[in-house]
Amino acid sequence: MPAVELRDLWKAFDAVSVVQGVTLEVREGEFVALLGPSGCGKTTTLRMIAGFEVPSRGEILIRERTVAGPGRFTQPEQRNVGMVFQSYAVWPHMSVEANVAYPLKVRGVAPAERSAQARKMLELVQMPGLGDRFPHQLSGGQQQRVALARALCKEPAVLLLDEPLSNLDAQLRKEMRVEIKTLQRRLGITIVYVTHDQEEALTMADRIAVMGRGVVHQLGAPEEVFEHPADRFVAEFMGCTTFLPCEVAGPNRVRLLVGTEAPCVPCPLAMGASGRGIVALRAQDVQLASDGAQTLAGRVVFRTYRGGGFEVRVGIGEHRIPVVTSDPVEEGSLVRLAFSRLHFFPESSGASAQPDAARRWS
Repeated sequence: MPAVELRDLWKAFDAVSVVQGVTLEVREGEFVALLGPSGCGKTTTLRMIAGFEVPSRGEILIRERTVAGPGRFTQPEQRNVGMVFQSYAVWPHMSVEANVAYPLKVRGVAPAERSAQARKMLELVQMPGLGDRFPHQLSGGQQQRVALARALCKEPAVLLLDEPLSNLDAQLRKEMRVEIKTLQRRLGITIVYVTHDQEEALTMADRIAVMGRGVVHQLGAPEEVFEHPADRFVAEFMGCTTFLPCEVAGPNRVRLLVGTEAPCVPCPLAMGASGRGIVALRAQDVQLASDGAQTLAGRVVFRTYRGGGFEVRVGIGEHRIPVVTSDPVEEGSLVRLAFSRLHFFPESSGASAQPDAARRWS
């Protein structure tokens, strides 16, 4: 049974459509990340699932019960979902235990029972014995745990998290990723998680829905989205910083139309393609090389130390290709580049998908 279903979901504010025809199914017990840049519609989608926004069109089902659709809208408190906000939204005048137990108080649960449940949730998020403290006495990471415990206290069908780690420092974010994922696996709870952080999505999610301009460009396992981006938008958002013109030169090979050499290089992802296109690559896909028929010559135009190695930019014509290397090459040096992995997109593959193309991801 799907935990959440979005069917041709649209949302417009005035004349601006911020979510355009999203169809998505979240399985029971699955961790799905909505990943994309600011303004792509991911938080609006989450808020529609929670019931804080009314869809302009489409349907939302939670455990096969329609909570939003033509002529139907279920209020947030009746959807059995938990929500953790970016700002945590813990109440400063309440103790930690009172914050966590509040959803049960609203339901009319007896004081003794809700206190016991709140203490149980605090143990679950590794905060035993802190129920008498107030939010101002807690660190940012502890406040985040309180918000998580409060959302879990009502035993929701689905837990919704809206960039809950963005206010934490880098090291604490890494620790909380592990804690949230471990907790999700232990409880078997369904999570829909909004983030703009690629590393966060890759390390936590079972599947990632990459969103841009209100549509889902690709939905798949982290490895699939990273290794086989569906289009240029996904490739760029998942870390491909360089795009080079090319043409297919044969089975699994492309000719790079850069500089004056135009070498042919292996490109398995161009299998079955023809004509011109572009190849996308990440810094780790490029290596400094000795002379060879499958390499490109360029000049180092920038170098910086990044701990354990160097990041350099190699200029070839109008292109600046990043390379990560342990070789301390100097700016101005002539070098040759070899390529270990290229992502090919036909010339007709644009940077943005149309809404109709997004509906196939389910």
